Amino acid sequence: MRLKRLSVLLIAFLSFVRPVGAVQPVTAQLSATDYARAEGFLGWNTANLVTGDQVTPVWLGGDRFWYRNHARDGH
Repeated sequence: MRLKRLSVLLIAFLSFVRPVGAVQPVTAQLSATDYARAEGFLGWNTANLVTGDQVTPVWLGGDRFWYRNHARDGH
C-alpha cells in the first residue's frame, strides 16, 4: 500500500515538472572568429599533424596483402 501511494505521488509530481531543456532554448551567436577557430580542427587542416592513421591494404588473393602507411616523412 505504501509503495502504491509513493508511486502515485511520484507520477503526480513528474506530470507537473517540465524538462529542463523545454524551459528556454539556448541561442548562441557565433562570430567569424569562432568559425575561423573551428576550421583549425577540420581534417584537411590537421592531416599533416597526424601520422599512422591512413593504412591502405591491397589484397593479393587468399589471405595475403600489402599495405602503404602514412608516416611523418611520407609513405
